[in-house]
Amino acid sequence: GTIGLMTVIVLLGAIAGAGIGGFALDLFEPRLIFLLMSVGDFLQMLVCAFLLGKDKTDAEASPEALQYPTEQATEVLTGSLIYKLGLVMLIFYFSVYLIRPFFSRYWEAVSAWNGGIVTGLVFAIPGAIALLALCINKNMRSSKHGIVSAALLGMFGLLLQASGQQAIVLLGRCLFGWALFQATVRLDLLLFEVSTPASYAADFSKIYFFQSLGALIASYTAGSLVAAQGLQMPFIAGALGLVLTAFLYALLFKAAPKPMNAVVMETS
Repeated sequence: GTIGLMTVIVLLGAIAGAGIGGFALDLFEPRLIFLLMSVGDFLQMLVCAFLLGKDKTDAEASPEALQYPTEQATEVLTGSLIYKLGLVMLIFYFSVYLIRPFFSRYWEAVSAWNGGIVTGLVFAIPGAIALLALCINKNMRSSKHGIVSAALLGMFGLLLQASGQQAIVLLGRCLFGWALFQATVRLDLLLFEVSTPASYAADFSKIYFFQSLGALIASYTAGSLVAAQGLQMPFIAGALGLVLTAFLYALLFKAAPKPMNAVVMETS
């Protein structure tokens, strides 16, 4: 539930950014976007400063909260699982970010409703679907076992978006948003299952590196694909990437050892 809420908050930020960005492009000069981005960064800085100060106060009030049982024997096994998960994350984030750079141009090419505000709202559909998914999942027990099905559903959503038909593209955005939420939550959940409380910060930084690398490679690859094959190609390549994500997950985690978090809890 916590991971799902965090995912929705991030996607709500994408909704707000897409909507405000489209509004600004329609009514003002494009350079205003950079001013709005700087304002957002400043607000984020203030929020981070507040949270860091609060975290320091809480830690001083209860120092025992930072003490976790650790076992050196599990470190090698945990590290192996983290890098396997990092590889899966890299392919997954590459696949889902591949369609982002040129989605606005693609929508404007296939739809008569191609104003900046409408395009921004269409771009933000997955975020709205994630909010709906959070409400539906609220009373459901989540597990890592839905990663393969979520990745394959995301593949189907990407292929629908490549159809070039306005209504089918919208349906594909909805399916893609649902799959994106489910896969993201379960992959993040898997991180906490294979890690230990004492290693959360270090392991999360490794996973975040793989996520960012996947998004970075996607940004460069998207331009080459569009230049060579057209605006539909990123959707097809992204769909193939999600198939690879499902295959790698099934291959690397099919016989994965018992989660380290559970091992530590049992031995403590």
